[in-house]
Amino acid sequence: MLIDQFLTSWADTYTRNRRSGVSAEVALHRSVMALARGLQCDIRTRAAIRLLTDGPAASADLTAIHIPLLTLIRQAQSEGAIVANYPAEVVTRLLLAFVWYFSRAPREPAGRANHDAEHACDILLDLLRPDRCAAPARPCG
Repeated sequence: MLIDQFLTSWADTYTRNRRSGVSAEVALHRSVMALARGLQCDIRTRAAIRLLTDGPAASADLTAIHIPLLTLIRQAQSEGAIVANYPAEVVTRLLLAFVWYFSRAPREPAGRANHDAEHACDILLDLLRPDRCAAPARPCG
């Protein structure tokens, strides 16, 4: 039940961000930040994620988080907002690792934690922009 509630909430967040008429880059940023904030501030979200990552059906359930982010990353790459030759799968895992880190990092006062997560997300997404970085020296794979 807890996992179902979280997955429904996540699907609603993703759908709302995509339907808002913004670019994939903005929708990606909003989606990642919503997930990070939920993990920082909501014990039910943290519990659902813990059950998802540690439970027996973890890989199947995590696709409900992974696939929407992967889709946004691919769209942002096609829009030129993220380096196109970075494997979208790797970028997705990088963003999820970022979110998981902030869910487990030592707690700051609420306002500070949200600011730090937003700032880190901005830096991370900025580093993926084509105008900010060179192509990788060797392909990932």
